Amino acid sequence: MSHRVLHTIEMDLSVQSINNAIKEVNYFREQLEQMCIDLAKKLVDDGVEIAKMQVVSMDAWFTGALEQSIKGIYLAEKHCGYVYTNSPHALFVEFGTGYVGEQGQKHPMHGEVGWAHDINEHGAGGWWYPADFGWYIPEGSNTKLAWTNGMEARPFMYNTMKWLEEVAEREGIDMFGR
Repeated sequence: MSHRVLHTIEMDLSVQSINNAIKEVNYFREQLEQMCIDLAKKLVDDGVEIAKMQVVSMDAWFTGALEQSIKGIYLAEKHCGYVYTNSPHALFVEFGTGYVGEQGQKHPMHGEVGWAHDINEHGAGGWWYPADFGWYIPEGSNTKLAWTNGMEARPFMYNTMKWLEEVAEREGIDMFGR
């Protein structure tokens, strides 16, 4: 990763001095652009690792599928990066579900995102759902089922975002100087 390139450009009013200053400004611009790219790529890589650690530390690791689905990408043409998951159950883990999610620990953005916990109104009685790790197989079926009455929010992506905000500031200050 590039390190600080901030410096003072000195010049006088001679043509040669102005031309040299223009070259230095162009060089500085190139260095600054590369530093921004380096920082964004580092944040994406770090974000993937932090999100995976959040899944494990928040006890949201059941089969490993959620953790393995967390990826990062830096899009040079858009000058931005993303940490994401394409897991179909990631939202349920992030925001919680059912009676337990409704009664228990809420997501830090609860109320801002329009998430409903017990959409089928199962209440404390819970429900059976298809799951590869399920232990119940109804008679005449090959589908494994598991039972739940929901789960509290485990905001692994929200926590990753907050962590990245702090790291971006720290790394930016270190990289670019105050």
